[in-house]
Amino acid sequence: MTLTAREHHRATDADDMARVSPEEVIDYKNELLKTDLGHDTIGNHIAALRTLFRYAKRNRKISSDPMVDVEFHAVSDGRAKRLPFSPHDRERVLQAALASDDPVIKWANLLAGYQGMRLAEIVEADCRDIEILDDGLVVFHIRLDHRLPGMRLKNKTSIRSLPIHSAILKAGFLDYWKSVMAAGGGQLFAQVALNRDGRKSTNASRVLGEWLREVVGITDPRFVFHSHRHSAKSILRNHEESPRVDLVDKILGP
Repeated sequence: MTLTAREHHRATDADDMARVSPEEVIDYKNELLKTDLGHDTIGNHIAALRTLFRYAKRNRKISSDPMVDVEFHAVSDGRAKRLPFSPHDRERVLQAALASDDPVIKWANLLAGYQGMRLAEIVEADCRDIEILDDGLVVFHIRLDHRLPGMRLKNKTSIRSLPIHSAILKAGFLDYWKSVMAAGGGQLFAQVALNRDGRKSTNASRVLGEWLREVVGITDPRFVFHSHRHSAKSILRNHEESPRVDLVDKILGP
């Protein structure tokens, strides 16, 4: 039986690397391949695990290295070519997200669809990253200040603050935020399980990818959650009053 990455996390004590078997590592690799992550990103996950287990073996923390016979070679399988959604498909995705009762599906799609935010920027955020300014403007701060250890942004220039789009506010995002705050605050999307690496994007990507295929019906592998970001860039850059390319990068993060 193949376990999901979430089940691996629960079944294996994260503090006892000696309990990880080669079969579990291979299952984990196969689960990564089911997501919309590119092969380079998956390769980085595997390389990080390989380094950790090699270090533990060399320092006699574990008796055997479960990564020894695990191979992964990044190949071009067409997934690296992410395409923006067509206007019709973008509308389909956003309307389906609005109708969803799952807050991760609903708000992740709206925040990415209207603001071009990366998935990790959304699902790894803290409630304190949302701020209502004195003039009533609602801002989403993309930063590391309140995120859990191990979480990171793509690069330093990814740190930015975005006014939240009126369509997202109209859909009730502040009500969701207030409900999380009333329950104690903390992670904005605590329902997304942490992966082995202390991040959430892999598990969230799997859920959103399955929803896109099974609920919305977009099955072309070139269209994934990240297509929202490409769509946002295309809309901004092709608008008749489009800002400079460097300004678009500052809004969306390069």
